Amino acid sequence: MATRSARQAGASDARTRGASDVGGETAEGRHRLLVLGSMDEFVGLVDMARARGYRTFVADGYPDGPAKSHADAAYDVDVRDVDALVELAQSLEVDGAIASFSDVLFESLCRLTHAAGLYSYCPLDGMAKLRDKRLMGDMFSRLGVPTPASRVVHAASVENDLAGLSFPCVMKPVNGYGSYGIFVVRSPEEVREHFAQTASVGKDPDAVLVEEYDEGPEINMIAWVAAGRVHAISLADREKCPLVEGGVPDVVRITYPSVWADGAAAAATDVLQRVADDCGILDGPLSMQFFWHPQDRTLAVCEVAGRVLGYEHENVQIGSGLSIEELLLDLTYDRERGRELVGRHSLSDFEGVSFVLNFHALPGCTGVVGDISEAREILARPEALAPSMLHYRVGERVGHGKGARPYVARIFCHTDTREQADALTAELFRSFSVRGTEGEELVCRESLPFMREWRG
Repeated sequence: MATRSARQAGASDARTRGASDVGGETAEGRHRLLVLGSMDEFVGLVDMARARGYRTFVADGYPDGPAKSHADAAYDVDVRDVDALVELAQSLEVDGAIASFSDVLFESLCRLTHAAGLYSYCPLDGMAKLRDKRLMGDMFSRLGVPTPASRVVHAASVENDLAGLSFPCVMKPVNGYGSYGIFVVRSPEEVREHFAQTASVGKDPDAVLVEEYDEGPEINMIAWVAAGRVHAISLADREKCPLVEGGVPDVVRITYPSVWADGAAAAATDVLQRVADDCGILDGPLSMQFFWHPQDRTLAVCEVAGRVLGYEHENVQIGSGLSIEELLLDLTYDRERGRELVGRHSLSDFEGVSFVLNFHALPGCTGVVGDISEAREILARPEALAPSMLHYRVGERVGHGKGARPYVARIFCHTDTREQADALTAELFRSFSVRGTEGEELVCRESLPFMREWRG
């Protein structure tokens, strides 16, 4: 939606719910919190903030964001418009701001908090290193962080810039998010073929990042910096399969804890400690995606982010009992308590297996949703834990690409063993269905390495 000024948003888009008028008197000492982000994963955070007694405001560019109906007041403001966010924060007299779960929100939060004089857990120069992959690459090189071999490639010098790399490679924007514009490429010709699409996702129309494809196990790590020390919160397996032949394998299941957690945790924590020190982060979240090579117990880092990984923090609480929402709120208002929570947490706190299944729309599908009854039946099963969700309603058109919703649904589950997790995964992938208005199937029958069935 078009960017509006905070003053316009306050006049036309504030929606108070069971609270005093925006800008009115509040009890002495009551915190006033601005949350950037309103999608499903923010609902629990907003509910917890209000349960703590904080006057809670939500802002982003999604008029129908689910968390907005849970807040004291909500505002439709493009989160990339930092000036509007600063104006909004000052008009509401907030004393804290929180965002997480996406790189764009992390960047906006850093810029907002610095400009508005609010607590910020990451300096702006540190934020830049975590947002621009070229700066991140320079930081990794300087700190001795192992990474897949990569090059920044420019349109006018593709062959020269690729010198020294071995195909296949992964091609990605130099500054992007959400897995948009990413391709597996096998030749300079394929780099040129996809160049414009990939570059358009980043901020530099003349550059893309190309890195050698690593086929080792891929792991997501969520960590927390407490008083300058990095603590491992979780390590999870990113289990993938290609939805189209030759395409980038898509993540179909993320499973906690990783089968490699015991071996990989120390090396991964060491890397994040170096990054936290270099970026100047004393308290706050850090996440990392990396490839693990169990034979020689080495890793290769894909990227580090100054946030909690989206649609995953729920599994941390399901598996270990640790609430990421509590840590995010404590980061702003009670850091000593947050440090205590982190200090008591251990990777050994995880019991059983918690996982999230990602259900993808069929590649290239643009059908209109006509029947979600089978999907609703799956989501009503006791195995589908909160906050399992269907991302489409009847009458909506599915899609791919920037701004689209390639995930049709996410289902969170917990089992006692990996064998049970695999069996439940196979069953849910076989039975989940969303059909179009002509009765056609809109959802992939996903597969893991032990499953090769596809929906026809």
